[in-house]
Amino acid sequence: MEALLVLSPEVRLIDGRWRLIEVARRDRILAAVEAYASTTGKKLFRAAAALDGLSLKDQPTIEELKGVLASSGGRYSLLPNAMIKRND
Repeated sequence: MEALLVLSPEVRLIDGRWRLIEVARRDRILAAVEAYASTTGKKLFRAAAALDGLSLKDQPTIEELKGVLASSGGRYSLLPNAMIKRND
């Protein structure tokens, strides 16, 4: 059991006791993108749709979103609107 706690990003050993810690805002943003991609099966989607479930305080600016997606290890990237073509 302790090995699982050591590997968990949500739990830390503080003063000899295992404690839940708040998940970082960056992690919540990335988790929202990953959940949306997983549940919809889409590979290309609007960031607003993926982030719609986040609270107002967790909504990232475009610069924050670029940084979060850059930290995803290449799994996600942000395309400029001009690169997205619509089938009208």
